Amino acid sequence: MKLVPGAGVTPCAAALAAEVAGYQNLGVYDGSWSEWGQIP
Repeated sequence: MKLVPGAGVTPCAAALAAEVAGYQNLGVYDGSWSEWGQIP
């Protein structure tokens, strides 16, 4: 599961919650939405 920032540290909290819920192989994308949108 990849978590993408919306604003600030939001994906870090989401990653922690997902880990507590039992999800594995988590990743936090540390770029901006505009960078994410340019990835082919």
